[in-house]
Amino acid sequence: MPCALPTPTPARPDLQVGEAQGSTAVVRVGVELDLATAAGVRLELLDALASTPDRLVVDLSDCPFLGATGAQLLLSAHLRAGSQGTRMTLRGCGPQARWVLRLAALDDVLEQESAPDVPEQGSYAVSLPTTSVVEAKASSGSASSA
Repeated sequence: MPCALPTPTPARPDLQVGEAQGSTAVVRVGVELDLATAAGVRLELLDALASTPDRLVVDLSDCPFLGATGAQLLLSAHLRAGSQGTRMTLRGCGPQARWVLRLAALDDVLEQESAPDVPEQGSYAVSLPTTSVVEAKASSGSASSA
């Protein structure tokens, strides 16, 4: 019998539309942008683009994680925005989001507002324990025999 995957629950990030020299729609994403939340964020982006604003700002300041599905969603929104004459800009990309966008070769495709306190050129590092598994087993074995 085939296994059915659960349907992702759409997240509803905060949506604010404001006027500033024409129209600017701002979508604030306050959830992890991944497979589980992409459907809800997509709906918000489509709602914002439906009013055909001059500019769409996707604020990722409160987005704790950007996955591959989220990066693909941002590219799709960028292409849709461009096709209707709307300029899309990302705001508040943290180091992890910038790393994913760079890895997906989207860092030069998707326009990003620069953050003055965060260097544009940097690397996203993952800290790993310095003790190897063999050393850990050896030290735990000697501790139990003592």
